[in-house]
Amino acid sequence: MATGFPPQKGGIPTYTWEICKQLCGLGYAIIVLAPKQKEARSFDRYLMNRYGIRVYRVSARYGSREVQFFIYGLYCRFKYKVSLVFATIWFPCGIIAFMLSKLCSLPYVIAVHAYEVFASRDTQRNRIRTRFLPLIPRIFNRAYRIFCVSHFTRRRVIACGAREDKVQVFLNGVDPLRYYPTECKNGLRRRYPGLEGKRILITVAELVDYKGQDTVLKALPAILAKHPDIVYAIIGEGVYKSRLKELTETAHLQNQVLFVGKAPDEELNEWYNEADIYVMPSRFKPGTADVEGFGISFVEANACNLPCIGGNSGGVPDAVLHKVTGELVDPENADELADTIIRFLDSERLRRMYGENGRKRVEQELSWEAIVKRMAGVFNEAF
Repeated sequence: MATGFPPQKGGIPTYTWEICKQLCGLGYAIIVLAPKQKEARSFDRYLMNRYGIRVYRVSARYGSREVQFFIYGLYCRFKYKVSLVFATIWFPCGIIAFMLSKLCSLPYVIAVHAYEVFASRDTQRNRIRTRFLPLIPRIFNRAYRIFCVSHFTRRRVIACGAREDKVQVFLNGVDPLRYYPTECKNGLRRRYPGLEGKRILITVAELVDYKGQDTVLKALPAILAKHPDIVYAIIGEGVYKSRLKELTETAHLQNQVLFVGKAPDEELNEWYNEADIYVMPSRFKPGTADVEGFGISFVEANACNLPCIGGNSGGVPDAVLHKVTGELVDPENADELADTIIRFLDSERLRRMYGENGRKRVEQELSWEAIVKRMAGVFNEAF
């Protein structure tokens, strides 16, 4: 049960899809309840024909969505003899799973990412979710297990009232066959003339305040003073774009900053391979739900032998192993970030070591195949 599922893009859809795909490979029969969206019909047919995954689409509107989740949940419980519900986000899916459990004695597991267990009143959706936070102890403690994507998230879930013995960490993963090192480079440099002869810093993220692209822009003048051949490629779209462009123009960095927009999936592997450093100094804003639960793009970059620099906040320390696959910095300190990037640029050996360590970690620990095999052990206990 998920609030997002392909062909929709984003963290929850990717998380849900990768777990479904791997569980099918392990022999599980999967039924997905997810909101309606454009182009979903052909994708759902493909899933049924290729994987045997049956998808039921519910209304995408608040209120009617939750009612339909519950009705379809009951229907699937009795028609297909469903033996476990996996809610890939606690609100509202965990609440629906709780109701099904009370009515049908159906065990359930809840996944928690981070932002959804923090109070926030900046949007109507967040205000509604915040009103339900007091229900967390009751809903989480009836679950068989709670899967957290980082140790930071685990600590937060326990602080919200969940029993420690129910809360397990399963880090986010990546598909090493989709993100991988390649020798076939320079394609992007031909398509983007401003990259010719340059070394590239990249961030792949939604353009929102807490992701830290603004801190990279503030660090750029000091970096360019030592390494004038640098271009910073900002990949993604979002409400903060105008502010980032304003910062770029104020600092006269138009020739050193490239706003790529939302890169197609097939182009992302190229960007990770063309780049020299992946940087995303995410920060946590107290009093909001703006927090990095893990940071899947760090692991995607590592899978391509790309070293990472991340903000020491939220769940990022689980995504970037300090002094192993990259380094962590104070996300509010542009001077520290500049010094770290300069040190990376000065040492090809350091960049190669972090990148190779990152790829090895992906292959050994952070492939979705390995992660879901461990999850399956918990599911088997719950049946």
